[in-house]
Amino acid sequence: MKAPTEYARTATFKGVVSAFSKKLDPQLWEANAPEIWNQSYVIATPAVASVLQGPALSLAKSALVEDRNLDPRRDQTPGGLKAWGPPGDGLFFEDVMVAGFQFRNVLKTSYVDTSGDPTAAAPRIRFDYRQYDCLTTDSAEPAQGGIDVDHGFSECVEDPENPGQIKLSIAKTVRFTAPAFCIDELNALASITVPLSFDSWLHDLMFP
Repeated sequence: MKAPTEYARTATFKGVVSAFSKKLDPQLWEANAPEIWNQSYVIATPAVASVLQGPALSLAKSALVEDRNLDPRRDQTPGGLKAWGPPGDGLFFEDVMVAGFQFRNVLKTSYVDTSGDPTAAAPRIRFDYRQYDCLTTDSAEPAQGGIDVDHGFSECVEDPENPGQIKLSIAKTVRFTAPAFCIDELNALASITVPLSFDSWLHDLMFP
Protein backbone atom coordinates (compact mmCIF):
# COMPACT_ATOMS: atom_id res chain seq x y z
CA MET A 1 0.00 0.00 0.00
CA LYS A 2 1.21 3.50 -0.79
CA ALA A 3 3.09 5.35 1.96
CA PRO A 4 1.17 8.23 3.60
CA THR A 5 1.79 11.85 2.66
CA GLU A 6 3.76 13.63 5.40
CA TYR A 7 3.99 17.35 6.08
CA ALA A 8 5.72 19.36 8.83
CA ARG A 9 6.59 23.04 9.07
CA THR A 10 7.49 25.57 11.77
CA ALA A 11 7.34 29.33 11.27
CA THR A 12 8.59 32.03 13.65
CA PHE A 13 7.22 35.54 13.31
CA LYS A 14 6.11 38.62 15.25
CA GLY A 15 2.81 38.32 17.09
CA VAL A 16 0.95 37.20 20.21
CA VAL A 17 -0.60 33.79 20.77
CA SER A 18 -4.05 35.17 21.60
CA ALA A 19 -4.38 36.66 18.11
CA PHE A 20 -4.61 33.13 16.71
CA SER A 21 -7.27 31.76 19.05
CA LYS A 22 -10.08 31.78 16.49
CA LYS A 23 -7.86 31.01 13.50
CA LEU A 24 -6.53 27.79 15.04
CA ASP A 25 -9.73 26.55 16.68
CA PRO A 26 -10.80 23.38 14.78
CA GLN A 27 -14.41 24.05 15.79
CA LEU A 28 -14.25 27.04 13.42
CA TRP A 29 -12.85 25.22 10.38
CA GLU A 30 -16.26 25.24 8.70
CA ALA A 31 -16.48 29.03 9.21
CA ASN A 32 -12.85 29.86 8.39
CA ALA A 33 -12.54 27.57 5.34
CA PRO A 34 -16.04 26.69 4.08
CA GLU A 35 -14.61 25.74 0.69
CA ILE A 36 -12.98 22.73 2.40
CA TRP A 37 -15.05 21.95 5.50
CA ASN A 38 -18.82 21.48 5.39
CA GLN A 39 -18.87 20.66 9.11
CA SER A 40 -16.34 20.51 11.96
CA TYR A 41 -17.36 19.93 15.57
CA VAL A 42 -16.73 18.14 18.85
CA ILE A 43 -18.91 15.05 19.14
CA ALA A 44 -21.23 14.74 22.13
CA THR A 45 -20.03 12.20 24.70
CA PRO A 46 -21.09 8.76 23.43
CA ALA A 47 -23.70 6.93 25.51
CA VAL A 48 -21.63 3.75 25.35
CA ALA A 49 -18.18 4.09 26.92
CA SER A 50 -16.81 1.15 24.91
CA VAL A 51 -16.97 3.35 21.81
CA LEU A 52 -13.76 5.00 23.01
CA GLN A 53 -11.87 1.70 23.08
CA GLY A 54 -11.63 1.41 19.32
CA PRO A 55 -12.88 2.63 15.94
CA ALA A 56 -15.16 0.83 13.50
CA LEU A 57 -16.38 -2.66 14.36
CA SER A 58 -16.33 -3.21 10.60
CA LEU A 59 -16.84 -1.12 7.49
CA ALA A 60 -20.46 -2.25 7.57
CA LYS A 61 -21.01 -1.17 11.19
CA SER A 62 -19.58 1.78 13.09
CA ALA A 63 -18.98 1.83 16.83
CA LEU A 64 -20.13 5.45 16.90
CA VAL A 65 -23.32 5.61 14.80
CA GLU A 66 -25.86 2.95 13.83
CA ASP A 67 -25.91 4.16 10.23
CA ARG A 68 -22.67 5.38 8.66
CA ASN A 69 -24.63 7.86 6.58
CA LEU A 70 -25.76 9.69 9.74
CA ASP A 71 -23.61 12.39 11.34
CA PRO A 72 -22.55 11.92 15.00
CA ARG A 73 -24.28 14.15 17.54
CA ARG A 74 -22.69 17.57 18.06
CA ASP A 75 -21.60 18.72 21.51
CA GLN A 76 -23.99 21.50 22.56
CA THR A 77 -21.68 23.36 24.96
CA PRO A 78 -22.59 27.08 24.65
CA GLY A 79 -19.85 29.15 23.08
CA GLY A 80 -17.69 26.19 22.20
CA LEU A 81 -14.93 24.54 24.20
CA LYS A 82 -11.52 25.93 25.12
CA ALA A 83 -10.23 22.46 25.96
CA TRP A 84 -11.21 18.87 25.38
CA GLY A 85 -9.69 15.42 25.27
CA PRO A 86 -8.42 13.45 28.27
CA PRO A 87 -10.16 12.93 30.63
CA GLY A 88 -13.03 13.46 28.16
CA ASP A 89 -13.61 11.46 25.01
CA GLY A 90 -12.13 13.96 22.54
CA LEU A 91 -13.95 12.68 19.44
CA PHE A 92 -14.22 15.20 16.61
CA PHE A 93 -16.23 15.05 13.36
CA GLU A 94 -15.26 16.63 10.05
CA ASP A 95 -17.15 16.65 6.78
CA VAL A 96 -14.45 17.67 4.35
CA MET A 97 -13.97 18.11 0.59
CA VAL A 98 -10.70 16.82 -0.89
CA ALA A 99 -10.08 17.02 -4.65
CA GLY A 100 -13.80 16.87 -5.34
CA PHE A 101 -14.44 13.96 -2.95
CA GLN A 102 -16.44 14.28 0.27
CA PHE A 103 -14.97 12.46 3.28
CA ARG A 104 -16.91 12.19 6.54
CA ASN A 105 -14.23 11.51 9.08
CA VAL A 106 -13.96 11.04 12.87
CA LEU A 107 -10.76 11.95 14.69
CA LYS A 108 -9.56 11.20 18.21
CA THR A 109 -8.42 14.63 19.40
CA SER A 110 -7.23 16.82 22.23
CA TYR A 111 -7.24 20.62 22.29
CA VAL A 112 -6.21 23.35 24.67
CA ASP A 113 -6.25 27.13 24.35
CA THR A 114 -4.81 29.05 27.31
CA SER A 115 -4.05 32.20 25.28
CA GLY A 116 -6.85 34.12 26.99
CA ASP A 117 -6.00 32.94 30.50
CA PRO A 118 -4.13 35.69 32.41
CA THR A 119 -2.86 33.11 34.91
CA ALA A 120 -1.18 30.96 32.24
CA ALA A 121 2.60 31.16 32.56
CA ALA A 122 3.10 30.32 28.89
CA PRO A 123 0.07 30.94 26.62
CA ARG A 124 -0.46 28.05 24.22
CA ILE A 125 -2.85 26.77 21.58
CA ARG A 126 -2.41 23.08 20.78
CA PHE A 127 -4.50 20.64 18.74
CA ASP A 128 -3.57 16.95 18.39
CA TYR A 129 -5.49 14.48 16.26
CA ARG A 130 -5.38 10.86 15.15
CA GLN A 131 -7.57 8.82 12.85
CA TYR A 132 -10.49 7.10 14.60
CA ASP A 133 -13.00 6.10 11.89
CA CYS A 134 -13.73 7.37 8.40
CA LEU A 135 -17.48 6.91 7.97
CA THR A 136 -18.04 7.41 4.25
CA THR A 137 -16.64 8.75 1.01
CA ASP A 138 -19.01 10.36 -1.49
CA SER A 139 -17.91 10.37 -5.13
CA ALA A 140 -18.82 8.73 -8.43
CA GLU A 141 -18.58 5.45 -6.49
CA PRO A 142 -19.81 6.07 -2.90
CA ALA A 143 -17.95 3.95 -0.36
CA GLN A 144 -17.67 3.23 3.33
CA GLY A 145 -14.37 4.25 4.88
CA GLY A 146 -11.86 6.15 2.77
CA ILE A 147 -9.05 7.30 5.11
CA ASP A 148 -6.94 4.90 7.16
CA VAL A 149 -4.14 7.26 8.29
CA ASP A 150 -4.66 10.84 9.48
CA HIS A 151 -2.67 12.24 12.37
CA GLY A 152 -0.79 15.38 13.29
CA PHE A 153 -0.96 18.58 15.32
CA SER A 154 -0.94 22.36 15.26
CA GLU A 155 0.64 24.45 18.00
CA CYS A 156 1.14 28.15 18.66
CA VAL A 157 3.45 29.26 21.49
CA GLU A 158 5.65 32.19 22.43
CA ASP A 159 9.21 31.88 21.16
CA PRO A 160 11.34 31.77 24.35
CA GLU A 161 14.45 32.85 22.44
CA ASN A 162 12.81 35.82 20.67
CA PRO A 163 10.58 38.05 22.83
CA GLY A 164 7.58 39.40 20.94
CA GLN A 165 7.60 36.53 18.47
CA ILE A 166 5.64 33.30 18.29
CA LYS A 167 6.32 29.83 16.90
CA LEU A 168 3.62 28.17 14.84
CA SER A 169 4.12 24.48 14.08
CA ILE A 170 1.96 22.26 11.88
CA ALA A 171 2.32 18.56 11.08
CA LYS A 172 0.06 16.17 9.16
CA THR A 173 0.28 12.59 7.88
CA VAL A 174 -2.58 11.26 5.73
CA ARG A 175 -3.43 8.36 3.43
CA PHE A 176 -6.57 7.66 1.42
CA THR A 177 -8.05 4.20 0.77
CA ALA A 178 -11.14 5.15 -1.29
CA PRO A 179 -12.53 5.59 -3.90
CA ALA A 180 -11.14 2.27 -5.13
CA PHE A 181 -10.92 3.36 -8.77
CA CYS A 182 -8.42 6.18 -8.06
CA ILE A 183 -6.62 5.43 -4.79
CA ASP A 184 -3.14 5.85 -6.30
CA GLU A 185 -4.11 9.06 -8.09
CA LEU A 186 -5.73 10.56 -4.98
CA ASN A 187 -2.70 9.83 -2.80
CA ALA A 188 -0.37 11.19 -5.47
CA LEU A 189 -2.49 14.35 -5.58
CA ALA A 190 -2.36 14.59 -1.77
CA SER A 191 1.43 14.66 -1.89
CA ILE A 192 1.09 17.89 -3.86
CA THR A 193 -2.04 19.53 -2.43
CA VAL A 194 -1.26 18.96 1.28
CA PRO A 195 2.04 20.94 1.22
CA LEU A 196 0.52 23.63 -1.02
CA SER A 197 -2.56 24.03 1.18
CA PHE A 198 -0.70 24.15 4.49
CA ASP A 199 2.08 26.41 3.16
CA SER A 200 -0.62 28.78 1.90
CA TRP A 201 -2.37 28.65 5.27
CA LEU A 202 0.87 29.44 7.09
CA HIS A 203 1.49 32.38 4.76
CA ASP A 204 -2.00 33.75 5.40
CA LEU A 205 -1.49 33.46 9.16
CA MET A 206 1.86 35.24 9.00
CA PHE A 207 0.71 37.96 6.58
CA PRO A 208 -3.05 38.49 7.09
